Amino acid sequence: MEENDEYEREVEDSSHPENPSANPNARVIDLHGPGVSKFILIVVIVAAVLAISITAYVLITHAECGNGKVERGETEDTCCTDVGCRGEQTCENNSCIDPTCSECQYYENFICNDYTCCSDSGCDDNDPDTKETCVDPSKKISKCESQLLVKLKTTTSPFSLTKEMDASFEFEKKDYTLSISEPSSTSVIVDIEGTKTTIKKGDKKNIDIDDDSIADISLELTNSSSDSASFKIKKLTYACFEDSDCDDNEAATTDKCVDAGSPSSKCTNEIINECEDHSDCDDNDDTTDDYCVGTPKKCQHTGVEECKDDDGFCPSDCNYVNDDDCPKTTIDCGKNIQDLEEDDDMPKFECFVEASEVCAKATLTNTVIEEEDGIITEKKYSMEIKGNDTIYCAFEHEIINVKLEFSDDLIQEKLDNGSTQAEIDQEEADMEEDAQAVEGDEVSCNFEYDDLEDLLNDWMNGRYEDDDLDIDECEEV
Repeated sequence: MEENDEYEREVEDSSHPENPSANPNARVIDLHGPGVSKFILIVVIVAAVLAISITAYVLITHAECGNGKVERGETEDTCCTDVGCRGEQTCENNSCIDPTCSECQYYENFICNDYTCCSDSGCDDNDPDTKETCVDPSKKISKCESQLLVKLKTTTSPFSLTKEMDASFEFEKKDYTLSISEPSSTSVIVDIEGTKTTIKKGDKKNIDIDDDSIADISLELTNSSSDSASFKIKKLTYACFEDSDCDDNEAATTDKCVDAGSPSSKCTNEIINECEDHSDCDDNDDTTDDYCVGTPKKCQHTGVEECKDDDGFCPSDCNYVNDDDCPKTTIDCGKNIQDLEEDDDMPKFECFVEASEVCAKATLTNTVIEEEDGIITEKKYSMEIKGNDTIYCAFEHEIINVKLEFSDDLIQEKLDNGSTQAEIDQEEADMEEDAQAVEGDEVSCNFEYDDLEDLLNDWMNGRYEDDDLDIDECEEV
């Protein structure tokens, strides 16, 4: 209370300066004292700072935007006309506008940045042996990955891979990816769609890639190192899995699948044979020949045609000369025409010669055509082997008729030499009449077998002589 009373008195006294004596204890302030000077100095400093701040504010807020000068206080937000914008921003109406990025770009740090890829086409390296893929397209983390395209064939295809590159191949219209890991100089781990196989250098593995328990590809490691591997790949094929796969629709075969279900499988179609050799086909019929023939082997029975001794059958074209199963009757060898200007086969004459070898009874009518000096002669002979009498073979020969005519060349020659056609015709008729004088001449002979055969062979080969039958063994009849 005493302190408050004293304070009130001081205030009261100070409020009446004109009367200092009114309160002899009142305090009197000296305006010229050191405290007042300090106070005034502080006020002056504050006023100066305030003046500077006001001046700076006025100067800043009143900078001129658009004068081409970057003045104090101007920024891209307040005056991009003078200051400009960041990155690829553009200043429009004194405002910074972000750029419009393309479809395969993103905006960051005031610029448009390219994605690594937005589609597979953006990764194409124009290599026909590779396939490029865009992973995480249209994202900052997008990247291009390349795969080696391997053609899977039934013959081996070589290819090489690194740890960073995959291979792709098609099997049964589906794409498969092949990659390698842990390659070394001796082996490598192959991964095909999650199926891993370790292959040693020089080894070949058959691999099932579609989980059907059947190996689909053959993969051989031909070379390898710490970062790459070389292979040969081949599509496996199967000839068969069971016998029914080998059916050839032939009832005469047995169908088998060998090594069924393996790449080395093969079909066999073994023929079911009815017989193995001719003896299996004997039908106990002498009039047939029995054969085991064909594929498959089957028995075949044909009428006997071959002239063969002791087979119990005489075919119609055989005789007892060439088949001792035939009856001993006279063999009619038929009619033979022998043109001495031609070199033809004469089976009918051969028949007669063959009969002479054993002196078998036989007949032959042989017509011989011969041309000499333009005169054409045609003689018809009847020959017969009468059979044997001890060591001799009886033979008869008869001239049946004779014809004669001039050749066209001879007639022309005579015409050229002055003869008339009538004269030529008469000469031709006279000569024919003389030649026909021998018609009906018949000779009977007894030859030793070899002599008769030799004579007939000479005649068959065109070697005729006028005195062939003018010998001791023959006489006119």
